[in-house]
Amino acid sequence: MTRMKRMFAFPAALGLAATLGISAPVDAQQRTQPQAEQQRKDMKKEYKKDKEMSAEKFIQEASVGNMLEVRVGEIARERATNEQARQLADRLVRDHGQAQDNLEQVAQQLNIEVPQRLDQKAQQMVDKLSQTQPNQFDQQFVQMALDDHRKDLQKYSKAITQLDNADLQRYAAETLSVLGEHYVFASEAKKSLQTQPRGGA
Repeated sequence: MTRMKRMFAFPAALGLAATLGISAPVDAQQRTQPQAEQQRKDMKKEYKKDKEMSAEKFIQEASVGNMLEVRVGEIARERATNEQARQLADRLVRDHGQAQDNLEQVAQQLNIEVPQRLDQKAQQMVDKLSQTQPNQFDQQFVQMALDDHRKDLQKYSKAITQLDNADLQRYAAETLSVLGEHYVFASEAKKSLQTQPRGGA
């Protein structure tokens, strides 16, 4: 009686083991290997898809970022009083203008539309800077440049590894170098502002 119970219990145990994910005997494993292998491939594909950055999303965000920096730089060209702040403004206009031209070329090759205007968040930043009082403008401008470029450095660093298009990866790498230079220059401009009287030149 005990032997019969064991005989009936063995198939049931196999079913329970399969349900719980416990390894079955070799012949059972061989029957399920193709399905398991396919499942691993599907999971790997989905994981890769989740980790990849959409080319369209990157182009949209990078384009708005370039336009924002150009617009901010143009405002600072007219209003900044600190020499290093003015030099930073010139760099933003020149370098992000060039970056935008390069981005549009890649976007055209990929048949991806590039935004022609700032989004709401970027426009609010421009409006805020435009309304800044003269004696606070240099500090506000330089701090905005630091904050934006810190975020962009992170975004572009991820883009280099997550984008699946070689031309966009190259663009991200080249622009990342420029962003790093801007960040260093903005940091120096901030130090310069801290050593001069507020509102002074």
